[in-house]
Amino acid sequence: MGIKRDGQIVMRGILPDGAGDSLARRVRACIKKLDAKASH
Repeated sequence: MGIKRDGQIVMRGILPDGAGDSLARRVRACIKKLDAKASH
């Protein structure tokens, strides 16, 4: 669903600080969930 791409964009700081903050948290949370599923 493009979560990894969004995560990379947020981490690279392409998004504005204000909008990137809450969005980055959501993306990181999604990535953590995916990583947990993948590790199992």
